[in-house]
Amino acid sequence: MELILHIGMGKTGSSAIQAALLASADRLAAQGAEYLGMWFDMLDPRFRGVQNQDQFFSLPPEEMARSADVLIEVLRARSGTGIQTFILSNEALSGKARQIKPMIDRLREAGITLR
Repeated sequence: MELILHIGMGKTGSSAIQAALLASADRLAAQGAEYLGMWFDMLDPRFRGVQNQDQFFSLPPEEMARSADVLIEVLRARSGTGIQTFILSNEALSGKARQIKPMIDRLREAGITLR
């Protein structure tokens, strides 16, 4: 399984890429890929929307790692339909490498290829 994290900085066309990904669900599926969206609400509904991103990024390292476990389960469940590549696009990830490192580490430990 592969997870592509699209981390566009603001004002670089990320919204256009997100709109194209959203509009291309059938084409992506035909290639074994799925766009997960922008938010981390598949982990917890409280992380939906730009106004709630700070809650996600302020998770302590151990909770961030546990969030990765939830994400892994989501990816495994969705991979049952033949999808092997997942895309998450969020400008808020830019500059947050330190905060999401526990999640990244756990995903890699689980054998998820990250790009």
